Amino acid sequence: MKNNLIQNAELRRIFRFTIVGLSGTVIDIALLAFLKQSFGLATLFANVISYSAGIVNNFYWNRRWTFPETKHNIWKQFAQYASINLTGLAIDTILVVAIEPLFIPFVPNATQSTILAKIVSTGVIAVWNFVINRFWTFNDVDS
Repeated sequence: MKNNLIQNAELRRIFRFTIVGLSGTVIDIALLAFLKQSFGLATLFANVISYSAGIVNNFYWNRRWTFPETKHNIWKQFAQYASINLTGLAIDTILVVAIEPLFIPFVPNATQSTILAKIVSTGVIAVWNFVINRFWTFNDVDS
């Protein structure tokens, strides 16, 4: 019975982490498209800004909703979360910049190519972020 409760708690965390991640992804992609279309920023710079906005959103909601039992110092935890996500940002940026040209022949404009590349890279980064954050940043929460 106890093992079942633990498993259910972890599945609930994965579900909540996914919901939080989706909210951060919406912020990330919307801001990326806005910065490119409205200000003509290069993909590299627009992606760094939009991804950073998603990091702040996701940390707040993961700490408050996904892992509310956590007792670690918030600043230490944010530093851990940010370092994991900055590594994720590097991976994400490399993937977006590398994949973006592959979509250009299939879409009417460069912004749509960027968004498709971003969607592909987001799947890779989501797995990275959950696994590392679960077992390092939020390791004080029982499995």
